[in-house]
Amino acid sequence: MSSPQLHKVFGIQEVLCHIVGYLSPESQVTCLQVSRHFHTTIAPMIYASVTLGPMQAWRPSLEALRRYSSFVAALSFDAFISAEYLGAGFTNLKSLSLTNDEDSHHFQQGTEDEIMKALLRVIKENPRLSQWTFEKPYPALSAAVWKAIEGTTHKSPKVGEALNPKGSSTAATGSSSTSVVIAPQGGSDIHRVSFTIGKERAHHGRVRSRIELLQITPASISYEALPWVTSACEKAEALLMIPAKLEPFSNLEEYPDRVLPRPYAPIAHYVGLQNVYQCSSMEQLEFLSHFNQARGIYWIITKRPRVAKWKRIPPTIKHWKQWIQPDTTWPHLRSLVLCCYRLETRSVPDNQLVFPDDCVAHALSSIPRDQLEQFWWYGAQVGSLGFKALAGHFSTLREIKLEFTSSLEQSAYIQKIMESCPHLQVLRAGHLSVGDMRRGRPWVCLGLKSLSLRFDMQEDRVEDVSDNHINITRSATMERERDDYEKSQRYVFSRISELVLLEELTSIPLQAAGPDFYKIWNLDFQLQYGLGALSTLHRLKRLNISFTKQQMTVDDVDWMIRKWKSLQSIEGSLTGNREEHAILETILNADHISFFKQ
Repeated sequence: MSSPQLHKVFGIQEVLCHIVGYLSPESQVTCLQVSRHFHTTIAPMIYASVTLGPMQAWRPSLEALRRYSSFVAALSFDAFISAEYLGAGFTNLKSLSLTNDEDSHHFQQGTEDEIMKALLRVIKENPRLSQWTFEKPYPALSAAVWKAIEGTTHKSPKVGEALNPKGSSTAATGSSSTSVVIAPQGGSDIHRVSFTIGKERAHHGRVRSRIELLQITPASISYEALPWVTSACEKAEALLMIPAKLEPFSNLEEYPDRVLPRPYAPIAHYVGLQNVYQCSSMEQLEFLSHFNQARGIYWIITKRPRVAKWKRIPPTIKHWKQWIQPDTTWPHLRSLVLCCYRLETRSVPDNQLVFPDDCVAHALSSIPRDQLEQFWWYGAQVGSLGFKALAGHFSTLREIKLEFTSSLEQSAYIQKIMESCPHLQVLRAGHLSVGDMRRGRPWVCLGLKSLSLRFDMQEDRVEDVSDNHINITRSATMERERDDYEKSQRYVFSRISELVLLEELTSIPLQAAGPDFYKIWNLDFQLQYGLGALSTLHRLKRLNISFTKQQMTVDDVDWMIRKWKSLQSIEGSLTGNREEHAILETILNADHISFFKQ
């Protein structure tokens, strides 16, 4: 490429920004010195989002922030950094995050009062500021800061006025545009939830008219600030309660008790509680019951609440009926995500489960029929009551994710879901046997894009796969079972081939003992077992076969490359032979298909 052509390409703003996006922050700053065109094009991209923290590999200087402050729309500020950085002259902020890195309170450069004054100045000078995140409780926000966030000058509400009467309602907000992601600490994709919040409205003068996103921890709420926090919670369109990262208290049996605000007639369309350890699950249920304008409820408890022992008992069906009233508590709900810490239920009584079958069934029944679009239920096995209640939303459900189990009962439920949910696009569940597939009706979820199931090739299984573990002991019938297995394989592949819009396919293994198990019971992606039927999956992008002990050949992999033109990645072992596996991996890499071995 000649020099003039090279300059012409870089003259296209979109192309230049795309290329520079692959560089490190330090290299991006260096590019500002290439030319005036580079500087004008790249500077707004580099400084659109700024993180000021002690662990950052690159952090802009105070002088650079002052020069480019008008470009900064999202600012993440750690209390370890001097409060002087908050006074860099930001005027176009839309998002502000206040954090506190581990042990950084030992090296505080700006006093608490200085940070509070700086925050008040930032709030005053940025009328577009509408997304707030306060991840750690130090320094605790003052009542004055919360009052500024709340954005009103009316009389301070009283704590006693916070209860929300049943049946109260407010006007709905606008259509959606901004994407927000909830994920537990560690970034696990298992509990990752995305949703959208209302599009930006016009601002009149410098009056703050909305709180688009409020993400806080209860530990950042003082009693003096509680009235203003409660009022802010009422005005937030998306409200997330996140974990309190209290390093000084990490070795204690219990966290100090905290209170959740009790908002009166809140307008939030999306409400999330993510591992709020300092409040009991009973208090959390009461808190969620106030949001009768909610379109999405996200309740994640991946660890036991670290509160007083007498407060650790999960709410029972009596409490759920008290706080969740049919058709009035969540009359507009479209998404319900329930993820709890208890993943094994064989020896755990229902009264120790956070989300037992009868309570979840009541919640589902309280939502108007044919309305729910997204439903996650992790931590407990689906029971007859919960499934019956879920059936009331089959005509509208688009996404279902359930706890992985190997019960025969769940197999029948999954088959019923696939034959009854015409709009389903995502299904993640557990055990589905060939027997239930044969006995059931044809699948109607032909628009499915993501499927993650544990296919059981044994058609006549009469008992659950206990603890996800099977022992192979019937050597005399092994040959007959191998023939049945091959027939089952071809049948399963033929049924999957109906899902022509499928983009992601995950085959979850049945865990078992015995060296020959994987050759008999798991879905084997080989042409000799019917893989050729999947030639209809032209849109397949990702295949996950982790821990399923595949025995693929070069012909099998070549076929996948030729037939699945959209294939981007495969995860799992392709074959048990190391030398052969290296050859298959080389073939995939040659076609730019990513491979991830478990």
